[in-house]
Amino acid sequence: MTAPWGLQVATGLGWFYLIVRNACLLGVEGSDAPVSAAAGDLIIVFQGREHYLRDRADSPMVPIRNLLEPRHFERREPLVHGGGGESTRLLCGCFLVDGLEQSSLHAALPTLIRVKGERGHALPYVSHIARLLEMEAGAEESGGQSIINRLVRILLIKALQRYAAELPEGSVNWLRALADPDIGQALRLMHAQPNAHWTVAALAERVTMARSTFAARFAKMVGKPPLQYLTRWRMQKACLLFRTTRAELKQVAAQVGYESASAFSKVFAHWIGTAPGAYRRAGDRAASSLPAGMPPLSCDGRRTETSATVPTGPGPIRGA
Repeated sequence: MTAPWGLQVATGLGWFYLIVRNACLLGVEGSDAPVSAAAGDLIIVFQGREHYLRDRADSPMVPIRNLLEPRHFERREPLVHGGGGESTRLLCGCFLVDGLEQSSLHAALPTLIRVKGERGHALPYVSHIARLLEMEAGAEESGGQSIINRLVRILLIKALQRYAAELPEGSVNWLRALADPDIGQALRLMHAQPNAHWTVAALAERVTMARSTFAARFAKMVGKPPLQYLTRWRMQKACLLFRTTRAELKQVAAQVGYESASAFSKVFAHWIGTAPGAYRRAGDRAASSLPAGMPPLSCDGRRTETSATVPTGPGPIRGA
């Protein structure tokens, strides 16, 4: 980017920005003053949050969807834009976390995550992952996209770990609960086996806590009772199955712990706001409307290809 420059980014995807050279301002619509990002800083903005980048507060901005073309993704060509003045170099990536809006992670996320660099250089793990991403993006070898997906996943998880570690003691936050030895274990059990016949007593026994103590501590750390959280996770898992598989209604119901398809449909409609069939059809229409080679830069498009799942959070993370 060469000064003056500015980019507006819509809500369809999450984005990360590594400031390689110079600095810029990054702001999220509806939030306080923009963040001043310096060389070495990594900024992550998850999907659903419109934001902007610019060299100065008064620089004109252009929607990034007006500048990006399939070649920028298919052939990883760099985007060059601006008025020809002082240059800023950014390593950018976009990603889509399936089911984020319905997940506990969404409520736990800040407006943006900033991993500050040190003396103009990115932290070692950020720098290492960024180099690998650049190598894979430029290689265009078979399997490269799968590697990029996993590298993006690692980058996000590392940033989330750092953010969770810096949360104040006693915070009601899903990420902090996940790091707790006992409540985190209970969360992982529910995530790994959503079809199991979990009760509060059974979960408390697995983490060797008294039932009442476990229920109170879970609600305090997570913000909702264990079985209410379990139902929400089951519905989120069902959404993911509807978007990424062609499993029948009865099969999806069984995979998330319901013996009856009708009972599952009633709970799904209550939590998601639409019947399972309508939800799947809406996802199919959104996916088919996307141009070849382009991620959903300005819409809530849903993809059907599979990727590595995050075992402790929402659905697949896919990167570009």
